[in-house]
Amino acid sequence: MNSSGRTGPPVAGDKLEVSALGRPVHKLGAFAQLLRKDMAELLRRGLNKRYRAAFEVESATLTASCERPEGVRWSGFTSAVGRISFAAERPLVLTVLGYRYGLIKTTDPAAKSISAGRETATEERVALSLGEDMCSLIAARVASGDLGRALEDVAQTEFAIAQVQVPPVQAWTLCCTLRDPAMPEPARLWFVFDQGWLEHILQVLAPVRDTKDAAPDPTPFPSRLQMTLTARLLSKDMPLGDLLDMKVGDVIPVFIGAADVLIDESALFSAAVAETKGKLCLTSFQERD
Repeated sequence: MNSSGRTGPPVAGDKLEVSALGRPVHKLGAFAQLLRKDMAELLRRGLNKRYRAAFEVESATLTASCERPEGVRWSGFTSAVGRISFAAERPLVLTVLGYRYGLIKTTDPAAKSISAGRETATEERVALSLGEDMCSLIAARVASGDLGRALEDVAQTEFAIAQVQVPPVQAWTLCCTLRDPAMPEPARLWFVFDQGWLEHILQVLAPVRDTKDAAPDPTPFPSRLQMTLTARLLSKDMPLGDLLDMKVGDVIPVFIGAADVLIDESALFSAAVAETKGKLCLTSFQERD
């Protein structure tokens, strides 16, 4: 067996996606485990405490695609960020309904059976309430910024119920498995994130960059580029004998014409020499061949 040690979720089909390059996709697995703990705490302080239920979050995975059975009822919740589609297996919804309306008694094991029957409007409302609570929890965790921060002081995200539509299978999906003694087997629920929510989550998971590296320098690049110019004003050829015969006070007649302009010993320009307020200046730059 070849182990790569990867801790993040696999990309759809375990193939490299161009859209995932440079993104903190490898952190989504740890993010799903953090949401698992958040949901467990929400259930502990909510349904479990209020109705003496025993819901536990058995697992949570966040992957680029997720197979789910046909026939599950989908709900949609929209916010300023985007849309989260939610669905839960019916036994889970019926168990929540049973606890909420006293149909399940924790002191009577024989009563832990709920007839599925025809879906009712009450059951639909319970599913919507469950989905909205869970989506608000996910939004609060994302809005917290600091993934280790408590959620009590995080502002709640406003969600609106959206038109029902079945999300595509190839979409980033958080799949959670819940168990409770009143259910014969664990049941699943799904949260499908649209592109807006996925981008929002990845932005939170992205590493914080050093501000001195992130802040652009307001100085234009030509002003920041430092180069040393050397002007060779003139050169004159003289016989060695004349040079050896020179004495102190002798004058060498010269004429200053075009000067060579060098950068790192490379002559790149020629320039005319002019005088301004007693100083020699270079003007009329021309590129050399």
